Amino acid sequence: MDLKQLRYFCKVAETNSMTRASDEVYISQPALGMQIKRLEEELDVTLFTRHSRGVTLTSAGRLLKSHADEILKRVEIAKQELRRYRLRPSGTVRVGVTPALGSVLAPNLLEICFERTPEIHLSFVQGFSPRLDKLFQQERLDLTFSHTSLAGDPRVLSFPVFWEKLYLVGSTESAADLPSPIPFRDIIPLSILIDSRSQRTQEMLLEAAAAVQLEFENLVLIESINIRREMVLGGRGFGVVPLALFAKEIDAGAVRALEISDMDLSGNHYLNSRASESMTPAESTVHDMILELVEASLQSAEHGWKRPVVDASEAVSTE
Repeated sequence: MDLKQLRYFCKVAETNSMTRASDEVYISQPALGMQIKRLEEELDVTLFTRHSRGVTLTSAGRLLKSHADEILKRVEIAKQELRRYRLRPSGTVRVGVTPALGSVLAPNLLEICFERTPEIHLSFVQGFSPRLDKLFQQERLDLTFSHTSLAGDPRVLSFPVFWEKLYLVGSTESAADLPSPIPFRDIIPLSILIDSRSQRTQEMLLEAAAAVQLEFENLVLIESINIRREMVLGGRGFGVVPLALFAKEIDAGAVRALEISDMDLSGNHYLNSRASESMTPAESTVHDMILELVEASLQSAEHGWKRPVVDASEAVSTE
């Protein structure tokens, strides 16, 4: 029994006709009949009842049909999955990026990916770490940036790519008289605009304030990146954000970024992916491109990124 015979058998079963089946599989009726006869002889059963109107499945034929449908379906699934492992990288790679990285890394990654490997298609999902982590663990993302290391999972390659700190960012006019670096205590009375989905930023600020026994006077939660951006640009509040989130506005002089002293509002950024041996060629290619872009930014000191801080508890899984 081979796959060709099973395909011929299924087509005859679906059409109830040797003549129609032979037309649809593009072989002569005698050749098709010979394949069915050989299949019956090998299995030592009768698969079809022949009559003047065509053919119908016997009980044995119906049993084989149920198995054949499943076998052919699994073969097709295997083919589709194995296409991902072609020597020339191709296919879709799903990448999760934080809002800041969506501004500064995603466009560059799209550009070099299109130039070098046009057969690879990138699909970006933007969000904050908890959501990206969840999508990655549900296998709905192939590569994702996160503030969380997943190095404890042997199925995951969790690579610390850069360290970044948070800055106080405001319009040039509203921040004109503020010192840089600005003491943490001095930002407490300001109107601080926080994206409500950024749990990490909220926790860092509240913990820092509690450490000096202070409470923010006007902490505004906004569930919109664009609304918060417009409010900062309009001088109606300040953000505590990575430099990359306002990179274009800072370069254009529309926004001023101030270092915050006295408190450690910083941390590593990780690139999480499947373990090396489980990555497809396309995923591995995009992974390497990301590391290349990050390295270029580190060397040029863009976005305030620095080399990651790694200790024994943040060991990288390479299994």
